[in-house]
Amino acid sequence: MNRSLVLLTFVVAVVARAQTTKSTTIPTPTADYELREWAIFLAEPLSPRANSVGAVKSTLPSFVVSRRADAQGEERNTVMPMGVIRIVGGKTPSPKFDVLLNIRSGEFQGHWPKAENNRPSRLLWSNLTADDSKPTLSQVDEKHWMTRLREGDSRYLTAGRDTRGERFLLYDPEPAFVVPLHVEASSNGYRVANASAFETSTLELYKSKPDGWHKAFAQTLGASRAASKPSTQSLDVAPPKIKAGDTLSVAFDYAQNVIAERQRIDKVSDSGDFVLPMFGSIRVTGKTTEQLEVEIQTRFGSNGGIGLNKVTVTLQPKEDVSAATGPTGLSADLALSTETFSDPKALLSPWKDRLSAAGVGDVDVAMMLEILNKYAIDAGRLTAVYMLDRDRMDELLPEEVVPQPAKVTRVGLVIVRNIDPDINNEIAQLIKQLGDDEWSQARRGPEEADVLRPRRKIRGGKSNPRQGYGGGVARRSGAAIDRSAEVVPIN
Repeated sequence: MNRSLVLLTFVVAVVARAQTTKSTTIPTPTADYELREWAIFLAEPLSPRANSVGAVKSTLPSFVVSRRADAQGEERNTVMPMGVIRIVGGKTPSPKFDVLLNIRSGEFQGHWPKAENNRPSRLLWSNLTADDSKPTLSQVDEKHWMTRLREGDSRYLTAGRDTRGERFLLYDPEPAFVVPLHVEASSNGYRVANASAFETSTLELYKSKPDGWHKAFAQTLGASRAASKPSTQSLDVAPPKIKAGDTLSVAFDYAQNVIAERQRIDKVSDSGDFVLPMFGSIRVTGKTTEQLEVEIQTRFGSNGGIGLNKVTVTLQPKEDVSAATGPTGLSADLALSTETFSDPKALLSPWKDRLSAAGVGDVDVAMMLEILNKYAIDAGRLTAVYMLDRDRMDELLPEEVVPQPAKVTRVGLVIVRNIDPDINNEIAQLIKQLGDDEWSQARRGPEEADVLRPRRKIRGGKSNPRQGYGGGVARRSGAAIDRSAEVVPIN
């Protein structure tokens, strides 16, 4: 009797212990709606960031806070590179959900509707509800592109008790971005290699010639054997510090109408210095980009009151630069088409079916084509457009939605400008013209180059025909540039 009681007690204890040690993992909740997202990135080989503030002006409505300079006149109605998130399907109204979007390296220059944005690299839209009922929308001019964006087939979104809402979540990203394409001229087109650890798909090149537009196409470019995918790390790690050999891009948004250099891109010297316009060399190593931005703004403010609305410092580590120019493995020879196009819209029309097949809605496809038509076509120079690998999109813009949608579609397009191998020849010709003894020829060089425009005026108002190109006064006795001329506001 006692033995049976002891045995029963032992069995009960074992069962109880097994129940307490059983896995308590809670399954991730799943919603019944779809999340559809698209984004376009404008990139250049010498720019450390895509959609850089120097290349893209804001055309967001006035009620959207943007860190970019505003486009003017009719350009205000022209759509800009951006990202859009929509919620499609599911029961209405939906249960509350959150959308968290990060930039691993870079910052958001604007977004709408208003989100929790306690740091520039993070957006959190919380307590969202998706519904068919139309909420109060902020007023937009009927000619503005946001009016057309609101026609997309998706749920209306509101947050918490806010009676206002929107039909999408919009963000303006400026991520650190290394162009992975390496382009060389070949006998009948171009030789293109991919320096990235991610596959490049649906690559199309565009080149204008006297007889019209030509293009070349590659379905895929395999990932580089020499590259490795970035390691997954916490988004809250300490910001990197600048070191010798890194490339810095410094963009200046002046408070006054000043004729001066507005963007400087250069490497940090071996001694740890970087040359600023009007100030010369300053020590930058050991600082973060945020610390350097504060220091530059302080220096400008204390130097005769040259005010800055904003200074943006972008860091491209030397390791990333090496990855973009190092071994790339096999390359692909892409022949330009014999078929010519006179209308850029016809040239870009195949993207309509490609984007639709990727899951992008009709309204958004039309919007993306407008952006391509504005930014992907450059008369006389080679440009490229390709579809961003999904893993690369997730690495560039990590996203978390709670509860998880039943399906997530993320489509990214990259527009690459200034990759034409002929640019080197153009630069060499301009340099030759600048050194020409005949002033009429020397003057032509700067006038033909966007980056070499008259930038300065000497205090005192005296005319100087040799003044202003490249940011200073060119001395005819040599190649040296005198940058001591004082910059003054233009009234």
